[in-house]
Amino acid sequence: MKKFGKQNEIHVAAQPALLYLVPCCLFVPLLLATIRGEVTALWNYDEGKYVDNEENRKRVDSGKKNN
Repeated sequence: MKKFGKQNEIHVAAQPALLYLVPCCLFVPLLLATIRGEVTALWNYDEGKYVDNEENRKRVDSGKKNN
């Protein structure tokens, strides 16, 4: 007698999409950065300048006033 029934049969096999999605998401950007000579920039990427904070709001507001 099977303990879990038909629901368990779905998850017994490996997930084939992960076999090509993960390498593509990892190696394509690394390959392109290598070709462009931007590996250091890719590795040291920082979202700090994109974070919404008070300094960025002031900069955006002052830019709107000048236009």
